[in-house]
Amino acid sequence: MRRTRIGLAAILALTIAIPQMAVPVFGAESESELTTYAGRGNLDVKLIARYVSGAELDEGGTEIVSYDAASKQAYSINGFEKALDILDVSGLQAGSQEVADIPLKKRIMLEDLAGAKLDLGDITSVALSPKGGILAVSAPADPVTDKGYVIFLDTEGTYLNHVQVGVLPDMVTFTPDGLHVLTADEGQPNDEYTIDPPGSVSIIDVSGSMATLAQMDVTIVGFDNVDATGIRLAKPDATFANDAEPEYIVVSMDSKSAYVVLQENNAIATLDISTKSFTSVKSLGVVDHSVLGHGFDASDKDGTAMLNNWPTLGMFMPDGISLYTSGGKTYLLTANEGDTKDYDGYSEEIRVKDLQDSLALDADYYKGYTQEQLNELAETLAEDERLGRLKTTTANGIRADGKQEAIYSFGTRSFTIWNVDDMSMVYDSADDFERITKRALPHAFNFDNGENKFDSRSDDKGPEPESVITGTVGDKTYAFIGLERTSGMVAYDLTNPEQPVFDTFFASRDYDAPGETPVGDVAPEGLRFVAADESPTGNALLLAAHEVSGTVAVYELTPSTKERITIIHMNDVHSRVFENGGMGYAKVGAIVDEYRAMNPNTLVLDGGDTTHGQTYSTLVRGSSIIDIMNEIKYDAMTSGNHDYNYGFNRLLELANMADFPILAANVKKADGSYVLPPYTISESAGLKIGIFGLATPETLYKTHPKNVEGLTFISPVQAASEMVKELEPQVDIIIALAHLGTDGATLQENRSDYIVEQVDGIDLFVDGHSHEVVSRVIGDTLLVQDGEYAEQVGIVTLVIENGEIIEKTSEFITAADALSMSPHARVEKLIADTEASQQAVLNEVIGQTSVKLDGEREIVRTGESNLGNLITDAMLEVSGADVAITNGGGIRASLEAGDITKGDIITVLPFGNYIVTMKVNGSEIKAALEVGASGSPSAHGAFAHVGGASYSIDASKPVGDRVHAITVNGNPIDMNKDYLLATNDFMAAGGDQYTMFVDKAIINHSSALDEAVIAYIQNHSNLSLKVEGRIIAKNEAPIPAPQPSMLQTGVYIVKLGDNLSRIALSYDTVWQELQKLNNLKNPNLIFPGQKLIVPQK
Repeated sequence: MRRTRIGLAAILALTIAIPQMAVPVFGAESESELTTYAGRGNLDVKLIARYVSGAELDEGGTEIVSYDAASKQAYSINGFEKALDILDVSGLQAGSQEVADIPLKKRIMLEDLAGAKLDLGDITSVALSPKGGILAVSAPADPVTDKGYVIFLDTEGTYLNHVQVGVLPDMVTFTPDGLHVLTADEGQPNDEYTIDPPGSVSIIDVSGSMATLAQMDVTIVGFDNVDATGIRLAKPDATFANDAEPEYIVVSMDSKSAYVVLQENNAIATLDISTKSFTSVKSLGVVDHSVLGHGFDASDKDGTAMLNNWPTLGMFMPDGISLYTSGGKTYLLTANEGDTKDYDGYSEEIRVKDLQDSLALDADYYKGYTQEQLNELAETLAEDERLGRLKTTTANGIRADGKQEAIYSFGTRSFTIWNVDDMSMVYDSADDFERITKRALPHAFNFDNGENKFDSRSDDKGPEPESVITGTVGDKTYAFIGLERTSGMVAYDLTNPEQPVFDTFFASRDYDAPGETPVGDVAPEGLRFVAADESPTGNALLLAAHEVSGTVAVYELTPSTKERITIIHMNDVHSRVFENGGMGYAKVGAIVDEYRAMNPNTLVLDGGDTTHGQTYSTLVRGSSIIDIMNEIKYDAMTSGNHDYNYGFNRLLELANMADFPILAANVKKADGSYVLPPYTISESAGLKIGIFGLATPETLYKTHPKNVEGLTFISPVQAASEMVKELEPQVDIIIALAHLGTDGATLQENRSDYIVEQVDGIDLFVDGHSHEVVSRVIGDTLLVQDGEYAEQVGIVTLVIENGEIIEKTSEFITAADALSMSPHARVEKLIADTEASQQAVLNEVIGQTSVKLDGEREIVRTGESNLGNLITDAMLEVSGADVAITNGGGIRASLEAGDITKGDIITVLPFGNYIVTMKVNGSEIKAALEVGASGSPSAHGAFAHVGGASYSIDASKPVGDRVHAITVNGNPIDMNKDYLLATNDFMAAGGDQYTMFVDKAIINHSSALDEAVIAYIQNHSNLSLKVEGRIIAKNEAPIPAPQPSMLQTGVYIVKLGDNLSRIALSYDTVWQELQKLNNLKNPNLIFPGQKLIVPQK
């Protein structure tokens, strides 16, 4: 199983700077001229041929395409030449490895189409009779506001007849029985809007011979007598008959009914062909983009691919539509492009920023916002980086006083399936297209079709779904949706039309072409599916006319012979259950469900350090996390060092609670037996997968030694070798699930990358412990790790063919990607119910204090506090360190005299910090205390509270020289001596500017800080703590440094999980100053992507 090809996404992971993950480490496979990105992956796509019209870029060289199975010819509308191109596709070869050139057989110019002199202005559409032998071509008049024509030709282009139809016939189609031809007559106004012809559908009776066809066989059906109550008028003062612009038509299989898109009106009209009258016009309504699951990227100026839930109502406004029948029901599929009336004489288009003075958004329109939130949002909503660049309409959402109470957008960036019986929605792809293209094309997200520029179309309909068609490949029916701006196709499996599944994205545009000029097949407009039994290759084909590039691409479609196994992996979540910085488990569950729906062959693995870290888990000693993992249906987990924090016996209890195995092949008891199962074997895609676990030997000192007393952690290399040897005869694929990491401070023999180098036979190594985002290829092994705290979820795909792995890809879904996703409902409820049930635990009394333990902000950030002393004493007791230091900013409340509960401690210490120990010398302790004193005498979050030590501050001295008279355990500090320091993990990572700790090796990860304080209080009777002179502060104001006459500022872009205080600390200021600089009414309401003015460092 080692004969593999590592996919492009895994290679990309080696070259992208992970900390800057505005664009995640995603990527599509690019083979030859075709880019593909698989979801379910049941469809194989090959680009086998291309017709090049010769038109200049963006001149409409190919627009609509049709196909004749009898002659093996294709017909393409050439807008550049104003001609019908007849293409010979008879020579196409199945499975062609080269992209064949399709020859032009014949070009019929506009002036040569008709047998009589007609005032024709253009050629717009072509359709073939289902009876064969006859083509219908629609041609608007010159001028375009006059009635147009349909011209009939034989399949070789010879003129047969013509008739006049309504104004601007933009689309033509035959009924399935071949007895009628219908045209969608748009009836567009002239640019000055002084002439606005009515829209209509023309019905041509072609039941007789072409020779006898006459004008009397044409009925033009308008909208004068249609009940249009509740239907949008794009020009509010127009009549509906004139405002309606039919865009596209599909006809029921019994040829009795036609469904007509009125795009600008956001409606579907139903036409009774026998009575030649409209029976109904129904509004399609709107999508509320404020609701989770319906986010979108609204700005082309924010420099990132970020889907947010904006207060916007998306009008469907489909262009192409298609019918599909399944289970006795008929469904209408719509590609929701969006369109506007935009003329010199009248335009409804406007950008949101141009409405800023009139915005008065009403929360009654939006489920995702309260009125208070909308009022706060209004102050910055119209900025370019937010919603300001979005194109909207002046035709909707305006109150009588002229205020804009709702923002409407054009198109929904989705495709939708409707039940034709009542036009009720049964499915909408929501934000799929932008999510899929963001993963498939991280560097080409929302490219326009006129330029290669990242994010350039986000303000205006995004990917822009243009057309949709259905077709059967093998035993499955798919919907193919053309994305006009992105220039790709999205295929969905329609096995269950009420729950379609994304199968494949494919495109033959060159997204890596140098410069801004698009290359390849750009802007799919018209699609034609060719069934296998009608195809020249014997396989199904999709013909796609690309308007901007002037090309017709031919894609060969076959059932895939490959299987895909998806591995979703996480590590070092540390029980970060909620969506705060990370995505939280409810979003993780939603991602897992999404991938399982696409691929039943999905495994969910966890690399450890999962069951400990936050109050949610520690209150019940980890069982609440196991409950969540059971609900999500994890397949396996390995043990991290912090998973032993409750003692290994509790870990065994948790393992018994779990519906999945917790694995460790290198952890043994004194008698040599395994503490936990060493491996598990599962079956997926017909293959057996062996998964073995490895725990870091650092567990011996990165949890309390008593937690692992009596256990032996054998060499990971030895254990991995033994596991591979044991598993190879039993399984087809071997996965190592480890908590080892690649941290340089870890001994080489305990590092995952070293094990991969030393042990052959591991197909995938899922790692944890070092809190890194990793996607590396070492030999034939893919090594992955997905960071920490559910800030991203890792996705590995193994592609299998003939029982062998032929490809491995790795990608990451970030918390920012998940921001607008709908949460997993059951997981969300489980978390809420558990949180509520834990209230009784939080109310448990753990001790008493006879005095107030002071945690007030002005106290703990300026000087010694009895509460600060309690916390640092607890740190010393649990760690055995010489000195303890914690920051005042981490102490968030006081404890009043009387009973103390667990909940009180959580309120005081809400951040879930761990206690860590490290070796530092005396000079480094002094440097740390100087950081804490740097803000004196003002309140400063970095202020240092100490245990086992004392010091004095002279605030009148310069910063960096304020601390003196330091003692450790009653003795003057020795600047050259090493001391064992206990601090919290935030400070150890350099938080609050304690950068002297960043490169120090962590000797031990002790308990959570709140747990240590709870245990300390439980172990000591009635507390009567006081300020005892550990910190002596001479708080005279320092001599002010010269200040510049003007504050120098820069710009900071808000990231997920930020708050104003955290940002302020990074810029040596306070949140109040940032609030003032940015005119923020509510300092608690900032958004990812928002730009803040900050003082220059």
